[in-house]
Amino acid sequence: MTGLIINVMASVSVGIAIMAPFSTVLLLSRRIERISGVRSYWHLFLISIMFYVAYVLVTWSDPFGIFSLEPLTLLSGTALLMLSALSVALGMMGLMATIGYNTYRIFVAFTFVGVVTPIILGLSLNYIATSSIPLSIVILTLLEGFLTYCFISLSYFLLSRFGSILGKVRIPFALIVSAVSLIAGFGFLYFFGSLIFEFSLFNPDIIIGLGAPVYAVVGLMAPYASFRIVKETKPLLPMPLEAKLEAGIPEIDNMLKGGIPHPCSLLFLGPVGSGKTEIFLKLSSYRLQKNDAIIFVCTNNLPENYRLMMENIGFDPQPFEERNSLIFVDAYSSKFGIESKEKYCTSIIPYDVNATISKAIDEAKGINKIVIVHSLTDVLDECGTREGLVFLRSLVARTREVKATLLLSLNPQAFPPAVLALAQEAVDGTITLKAKEKAGVRWHL
Repeated sequence: MTGLIINVMASVSVGIAIMAPFSTVLLLSRRIERISGVRSYWHLFLISIMFYVAYVLVTWSDPFGIFSLEPLTLLSGTALLMLSALSVALGMMGLMATIGYNTYRIFVAFTFVGVVTPIILGLSLNYIATSSIPLSIVILTLLEGFLTYCFISLSYFLLSRFGSILGKVRIPFALIVSAVSLIAGFGFLYFFGSLIFEFSLFNPDIIIGLGAPVYAVVGLMAPYASFRIVKETKPLLPMPLEAKLEAGIPEIDNMLKGGIPHPCSLLFLGPVGSGKTEIFLKLSSYRLQKNDAIIFVCTNNLPENYRLMMENIGFDPQPFEERNSLIFVDAYSSKFGIESKEKYCTSIIPYDVNATISKAIDEAKGINKIVIVHSLTDVLDECGTREGLVFLRSLVARTREVKATLLLSLNPQAFPPAVLALAQEAVDGTITLKAKEKAGVRWHL
């Protein structure tokens, strides 16, 4: 009876380690693939569940008298468990590919350790082969079992890297579980090696009896980490629209059927030369003449240069600046150690930029308030993807709070698909611009 309880604990602990965090990651993978159109291989997580269910059936069919695969029950059950862990590892590799992270060398390293270690153990110890269980089957079983833990460890390691790049994870739970999983793999070798090769310093049942619940509890830390990633990148609920603001640009107004929805957040996606700057300048000058307020956040050029560009299209910004209808926020000068002449200036650090923008929103005077960030590319590039996405979501929440419209620009060629997908999910809609081609629009309201 004790042995049965111990085996149940072992099966459950491994199941928690494989399934718990990656059922959450499955949702994130599907979201990224749906928005970006880039395959994330989320279906591999579903295949992993199928293999684990098959493992449970094969392993527990004999004790409950359903059917028996003896003497290959252990070998076949371990093989199914290994395939379940491998499916998760491959699924995580597909997810990492969406953020441009090369995982092949890491996969080869973990696989090499998983294959070589049990082979060396099996060939270095004395074993008397029997007709029912030859040495080759023994080594293969040890190899499958140890590979299972190596693949689990690899999956957690990749989850940790994914979280550090895209999520706000302060405690590396996934990395801790990765290390524990590898240690558990060596524990598996010791446990079964002691049974097969008849060596043991401790009672194997005590080892696995104590190790299984500890592994299960530790394994629960990674689901928390993955849940945090999914939760903190979850799209905000859509805001009710109150009106439409004409942009003064026929192509934009026609495409959006009357103008830009207000209040909302829009992301303008386009490479260099696609017209993002021209659109923002024309829109600003037009809305200012309609008595709206513009907060123009400059991250890729000096405010003085934008003033000159406005004058070149026949618009004088000075009168509007004097009555605080047009506010330039200088987040560019500090990057090069230039002393800013602007009233509203900040570093490129997301917290500082958000604080300065909030102050400018409160002090701007106009019927409707429009915040323009040109561009988000520089924030993501200078501060990193994680901080940049946190900045974006915080700014969207702030503009929603005051019922202001937020317009941002982003160069899609500068970032991998997952980053673009999560940035698009953080806003109400996107407008895709292509150089010398007709613009297209995508809404997910």
